[in-house]
Amino acid sequence: MPSRSLTTLIIAAAIILLPYYMYVPALFISIALFPYYYEGIVLAMLIDMLYGRPFSGIVFGLPFSIGAAVCIIVVAIFRDKLRSHV
Repeated sequence: MPSRSLTTLIIAAAIILLPYYMYVPALFISIALFPYYYEGIVLAMLIDMLYGRPFSGIVFGLPFSIGAAVCIIVVAIFRDKLRSHV
């Protein structure tokens, strides 16, 4: 399994260089694979800052960041119930 720092660098480069339909699934898959991948929130904030709408409030101004935080919370809750045969 790749290291967290290498994965973070690859996804950060993908955010800058690739279209959204390639880096968004990679971000959420890495959130599901790595336990407590808080770097995903920072990467989602990078997506919001680069490609998001102008800031119009905390809830609607950061949709990817909020989605990444919710995904981390949901995965943390259900991690024991998920099976991984990798």
